Amino acid sequence: MSLAQQNYNKDTLKVLIKMDKPQKEGWFNPAKESVGLRGDIAPLSWSNTMVAEDFNEDLIYEISLPFKISLDSITISFKIKVDGADNPNGGWQEGQNHVFTIKRGVKNVLHIAWEDKPAALKSTKTGNVQMVEDFKCRYLANRNLHIYFPPGYEGSDAKYPVLYMHDGQMLFDQIYGGSEWQLDEAAEKLISSDVVEPFIIVGVSNTSDRIDEYTPTRQKWSHTFHRQSADEVKVKSDIKGGIFVTEDSTILKVKNQSDTIYVIIPGSDTWQRTIRKSKHQFYLQRAGINFEFIKDSKGDYNTIKATKPPMGGKGDDYAKFLIEKVMPYIENNYRVKKGPNNTALGGSSLGGLITMYIGLKYPYKFGSLLVLSPSVWWDNKYILSEVTSLSKPTNQRIFLYVGTGEGQSTIDNTKQLYNKLLAKGWNPESIEYIVTPDATQSEKAWAEQAENMLRFLFEK
Repeated sequence: MSLAQQNYNKDTLKVLIKMDKPQKEGWFNPAKESVGLRGDIAPLSWSNTMVAEDFNEDLIYEISLPFKISLDSITISFKIKVDGADNPNGGWQEGQNHVFTIKRGVKNVLHIAWEDKPAALKSTKTGNVQMVEDFKCRYLANRNLHIYFPPGYEGSDAKYPVLYMHDGQMLFDQIYGGSEWQLDEAAEKLISSDVVEPFIIVGVSNTSDRIDEYTPTRQKWSHTFHRQSADEVKVKSDIKGGIFVTEDSTILKVKNQSDTIYVIIPGSDTWQRTIRKSKHQFYLQRAGINFEFIKDSKGDYNTIKATKPPMGGKGDDYAKFLIEKVMPYIENNYRVKKGPNNTALGGSSLGGLITMYIGLKYPYKFGSLLVLSPSVWWDNKYILSEVTSLSKPTNQRIFLYVGTGEGQSTIDNTKQLYNKLLAKGWNPESIEYIVTPDATQSEKAWAEQAENMLRFLFEK
């Protein structure tokens, strides 16, 4: 990996990705698969691939990315991603995330090959953070627990309130993904300043079954879209782009660019490149969606059938694991206060979704919830129906957060959740609802909320 810089009038990153080795290994097919980047700061995201192009057909893929830089520089985490079927590691570049600093006012040019490995990251743990390795579960995958203890824990007999968090490996140390929530640094600062009462944080690591475990329902996704409008752009194939809608007005946007089909799926704001399976069938690898264009009696392709295999739905098993395995272990081995007034639960994205679901189902276990960037979209916004179906408000304290850099649909969905809680009768003073300008769905954005979250839970 090498870097060059030159004067330029925008804060951009130009990346050239060398992909000759994967082709020689036989698993990468340039004719059928796309290459790009995913990362933690917009315009990159971990959920969508920013696709690069092989302009010279030499297996060097190029992409230029504009960034908003308010200071002298920003540091991003990223990986190369191949969108295709049956690729090693799901098409993700193996190893830790790459970390790169983009300087303001210059064009940063980065040359990287698929086989390049990032430099080993130094541990950023602060204070007393310990790990319970390979914590056993009979019906879910084993995982590590990452536990933060407050200053003075070892030399006292005091008991402490506890915060349980999902995606636990990302809370205290950058070595697992190139960035972290910095909850340990925030806790040390607030406790030593006597702003909050001392507390324990238990981070429960995720596994390869994260999507299944962090979702409350088995999502079945099947829609038939009918053309509402057509693009005026002339194309060689018989598939025209445009806007397609279902009977309930769900919108799918399609464009045909050089005979490559791009889509904006419901719940997203970003164009995503599909992979051609046949003349009229395409596959969106990230979302696992198959698109089939159906010919009508006039020979036009004005209908799209979109389907994907069912996924998710182990949220109740995960809740059982937390409540029947993790919590008793913590309570039996460490000095923690019990009861909902001393126990909080938190997470982000799908972790925010499962926090809301478990919290509403077990209010007698968790008195406070940290719900950041929640995936309200899951299964036709199932979590909203869970709020509506409550016989009365639980009046748990809820820290509800979203960043405007996460996309309009995420902003709107989070606002819907907030309004549903109020409509159910939640005391507005029990909810801290925060919308942060330009913040993306990333550990860095959530780290900026670390002190706010901990104050919300534990302020004296």
